[in-house]
Amino acid sequence: MKCTFCGGEVGADQLRCPYCNQENLIAYQRQKEFDEETAKNEAEAEKVIASNKSDIVHKVLTRILLGLCVLFVVVTIVSFMCSMYIEGEIFQPKLPSDYKETLDGYYETGDYDKLFLYVQKYDIYDYENPKTYDYSQFALYYYDVLEYRSCFYGVVEYLRGEIEDLSSYDWEYVFSYGYQVLLPNMGVYEEISDRNAAAFEVFREEIILDWTVWFGVTREEIEALVADGEAYYWADDKLEAFAKVVEERLGVEIDGY
Repeated sequence: MKCTFCGGEVGADQLRCPYCNQENLIAYQRQKEFDEETAKNEAEAEKVIASNKSDIVHKVLTRILLGLCVLFVVVTIVSFMCSMYIEGEIFQPKLPSDYKETLDGYYETGDYDKLFLYVQKYDIYDYENPKTYDYSQFALYYYDVLEYRSCFYGVVEYLRGEIEDLSSYDWEYVFSYGYQVLLPNMGVYEEISDRNAAAFEVFREEIILDWTVWFGVTREEIEALVADGEAYYWADDKLEAFAKVVEERLGVEIDGY
């Protein structure tokens, strides 16, 4: 199965993605259910053994062991089916033969929303396929762009006085997703293609313009934020310090940091 955060390959029994270190929720749930049922059955077995009724003990233990085997098989099958459903592999629409022409058309005309939705619909995520690498990489990056924009618009409304309350997550996500747009990090898609590099630069400039206009920071300060190339999941301290700078210059309280 593929990691829902970075698109990397992750085993059904791996508790964390080996690429981005994010939790594999399916594996965690499976392990939790198995551990709970095992503990329950072991407690029951100990109670029966203490009764010194050897015949009953033998029958009960046999049933418990059989039950554990059946449970393990059922949990494994259910987990596998759930992972397939999440990845869209059960009722996955068949990829049209002209998919590349369609994607090229969206890319060249700048219809990035359509390109993103097309990749999502047909699950075109395969970093080993040179025919789809550009589009897979772009879709993962564009997801961060969309998340950033969604939160940034809320922050702008708040700064304009159009809304009174703002979730702490909006501030946090504006900085964290903005950081990811400024410094792309897409796991196994680490080598940014020449084609995508040009498009990514446009979105980088969008972030820089947004932050210089609305947050009172300079281009130099923004570029310094990502200058060391540190991935976003290790940049909490830097983002917190940057948020404090914005907080002081805007004269507002920024929750979430």
